[in-house]
Amino acid sequence: MLRPFRVAWLFLRIGVMNEVQYRANFFVALFRSLLALAVGLIVLALVFSNTTTLKGWDHSELLCVMGIQIAMGGVIRATIQPNMLRLIEEVGDGKLDYMLTKPEDSQVLVSVREVRIWSLIDVVTGGIVVGIGASRLDSGIGLGDTLAFVALLVVGGAMLYCVWLVLATDRHLSGLAALFDDVPRADRVRDHGARAGDHVTVALDDGRNGARVRRGAVRLHALVLALRAAALLRRIGLISG
Repeated sequence: MLRPFRVAWLFLRIGVMNEVQYRANFFVALFRSLLALAVGLIVLALVFSNTTTLKGWDHSELLCVMGIQIAMGGVIRATIQPNMLRLIEEVGDGKLDYMLTKPEDSQVLVSVREVRIWSLIDVVTGGIVVGIGASRLDSGIGLGDTLAFVALLVVGGAMLYCVWLVLATDRHLSGLAALFDDVPRADRVRDHGARAGDHVTVALDDGRNGARVRRGAVRLHALVLALRAAALLRRIGLISG
């Protein structure tokens, strides 16, 4: 029963030892987190400089929502995303067979073997934002509310993991998961530099196909942004439909 947790703890220790070798990742993650936080706070300040509520949501409530979004994004980038992207890569390279032969549950192994601890900075900053927003709420927050909030966060994290697992295991959808892998890392730069010579020929041969894939990814990303913007405008009431 506790064996999966011991396996996860072992991989967490290994992940910490690997991450501390590249301390530049900490500064990159810190800058990225502070930039995202600053942009979110500026947007909220601009919105509430003209109104006191937004479709029934006041400033403190939306501050809590923003903090939750930042914290859950940090959980995804720290645990779920790196493991799912590695799973996609190993399926393509044929290396997943080595994992399947190990005397542990295969799903546990592919889900916990890589941890990016510096991405947990977002969890800390998001928690601080949630705490500040909750302290400004007019209504009191009891113990039952706190426990329900934590339980719903756990359920939401499990649902996000399931979505990522579907994206990683479906060959038609696995390309979508790679669109989210946009976090610069010092060790990734080093690895790409070391293998650059081996991939020059392949890159030249696949350049035309790669360009088509990138154009398709840009179109898909633009479509997603447009849909999100339209949904937000409908929610605010600026457009109908």
